Amino acid sequence: MMNSLSGLIVVLVNTVMQFLNRTVFIHYLGKTYLGYNGLFSNVLGVLSLTELGIGSAIIFSLYKPLREGNKLLIIKLMYLFKKIYALIGMIVLFLGIGAYFLIKNQITGSADKVAELTITYFLFLLGSVSAYYLTYKRSIFDADQKGYKNQLNFLVFNSLSSIVQMLMLILFKDFLLYAGVTTIFNVIGNIVIARQVDREYPFLSTELTSYKLDDILLAQIKKLTIGNFSNKLGTVVVYGTDNIFISIFAGISSVGLYSNYALIVNTLVSMVSRAFSGLTSTIGIMKTKESQKNLKNYRSIQMVNLFITIICIGGLSGLGNTFIQLWIGKEYVLPVSITNIIVINFAIEIYRRTSLTYIDAYGLAWIQRWKSIIEVILNVTLSVFFAGILKWGLLGILMGTTISIVVFPLWYEPYVVYKYGFKVNFREYGKIALIALISIACEYILVLNGKTWSSQITQNLVTQFLMNIIIVILSSLVIITTLLYVTPDGRELWTKYIRKGDSKQ
Repeated sequence: MMNSLSGLIVVLVNTVMQFLNRTVFIHYLGKTYLGYNGLFSNVLGVLSLTELGIGSAIIFSLYKPLREGNKLLIIKLMYLFKKIYALIGMIVLFLGIGAYFLIKNQITGSADKVAELTITYFLFLLGSVSAYYLTYKRSIFDADQKGYKNQLNFLVFNSLSSIVQMLMLILFKDFLLYAGVTTIFNVIGNIVIARQVDREYPFLSTELTSYKLDDILLAQIKKLTIGNFSNKLGTVVVYGTDNIFISIFAGISSVGLYSNYALIVNTLVSMVSRAFSGLTSTIGIMKTKESQKNLKNYRSIQMVNLFITIICIGGLSGLGNTFIQLWIGKEYVLPVSITNIIVINFAIEIYRRTSLTYIDAYGLAWIQRWKSIIEVILNVTLSVFFAGILKWGLLGILMGTTISIVVFPLWYEPYVVYKYGFKVNFREYGKIALIALISIACEYILVLNGKTWSSQITQNLVTQFLMNIIIVILSSLVIITTLLYVTPDGRELWTKYIRKGDSKQ
């Protein structure tokens, strides 16, 4: 609970800082620099693939020795982590240098501007590379159910970074200084958390004559790494390359426009992801041999996830465009056809959280190792077809993302959890998915109709925004209440948690 709540608090504070930061950025540097910021971030996000999923594999491997107090094995695992991440840092550096030559043609303007953007890119790269030499120590907090300490560290240094960045923009209007501040605070934050780990786990500094791991454990780590890399490949390529494709097929200005919506979406996804990541180690440690009990817990979490999805999709579809218009102006609003696809992709991403959390907690990544390869091939092929051949631009790229997820991962992930995690029949999941689809569609339709109604009543944007907030809240309450009373999983939640909590009070 502490991990989940701390994650939500961090995201809420970070969200405020991000929107303030983005507002100042747009005001002083404009949408072109905003596009370059999005492009550079995407490129470095793709380079994070080099991590290969080793972090998740070693965190999973730490659960048992931490529970049993096996300090010797913990030392060996952390030593392996350190060596591998040092190597990855070097690989990312060389790949980052190579990637610059691939995106060089996207950097245009005067010689001074090109030079400024080039140095900025390498500052971003330096910050990314430095993290591999320091951040591996964070993993022991995550594995030991102390992720809230990582969250607090992130909150403090990210907030300080945002404040200093805004001051640099106001005083100097310089993108280069903006990037430099990010790198400096990332490095300081990682140094501080590394020292905190050293204080709380002093035995990690113990020198061993041999750091060799058991062959069986190494084989397990290798399998988990391959599986996690596959999962990461899918996530990074499907979600992380959008800005790269957009810059190629729709132009750098479109990257800037889309990045504002991406900021809102990523904030909401981050809130949900952090809440679920706080559950991962607990689910892994609390797993029992009773399949039905594990399944019941999964279905309860999935129902709560559906509630969250309904609220978020209502908020995004009902308030998104109006918020953008109030925030930075009408010229930054995207067409309705594009925002509809953004909302659909967002709903899918949120709803996948439960299955992905269980896959991590149960160490099932190896089993679904081919999933992301198929997902990547579908996404790249469809995005190039829609945006490059049919010339649909941004709409085509986002549609490629939607179809590539729906065709395979959306159903395959829960299938892996049911068959290999719980070892039960997957057919009953169809009812859960159908209920979710109907609920999300109803919320979307109610909010859109309500939004149309509010726009007919008043042309004042602030009044419309306030009315739409009420519409989103009411429609979400109606659908969630219906689910609590009508569905078996909803009734289970009501009787076991909500009514039980009321009776205790």
